[in-house]
Amino acid sequence: MSMNRPSKSAGAGNYHHDLSGHLSLCETNFWRLLRLVPEMREGEGVNLRIAGHHTVIEVQENAAYTTTLSLSQPALAALGVGMSRLELRVYHDAQMAEVVRASGLKGFAGRYDYPNPDMFQPDEKEQINRFLAEWLGHCLSHGEATTPISLGGAALSR
Repeated sequence: MSMNRPSKSAGAGNYHHDLSGHLSLCETNFWRLLRLVPEMREGEGVNLRIAGHHTVIEVQENAAYTTTLSLSQPALAALGVGMSRLELRVYHDAQMAEVVRASGLKGFAGRYDYPNPDMFQPDEKEQINRFLAEWLGHCLSHGEATTPISLGGAALSR
C-alpha cells in the first residue's frame, strides 16, 4: 500500500500525509533533543526533574549516523499511566529525530486506514511525534537537570 494514496475510510474522509510538515516536526525534535542532550554522541544521557517528577533520557545505542534514545518517566510507568516511555531514533546526518516505539508499540506507519484492528488514528505517527515535540518543549521550559548518565548506565559528573 502506497503512503501517497489517501486512506479510504467509511465516513471519515480522506487523510493526506503532510510530508513537509512531518519533516519540519522531526527537525524541531532533533534540535530540542540536541539542547537537552548535547553529549548524546558520546553516550551521555540526562536526568531531568520537572515539578518533582523525574524524566530520564538515556542513550541506548550510537551508530555512525544515528543514536537511539529512550525517554521515560518512571513514576508514570509505575502507575501504568499514559505514554511513560518513548524510544527515539536521532538521524545526525539528516538532523531529524522521530519516535520509533511508544510504551511497547513499535513501527508506526505513515498513515492508517480507519478503523483498524489497533484503533490507531490515521495520523498516529504524526500525533506521537507532535507529543514528543511538546514533551521536549516542556522539558526545555520547566526541566532542571540533575545527574548526567552515560551509555551503560554508569553516572558521570561534569
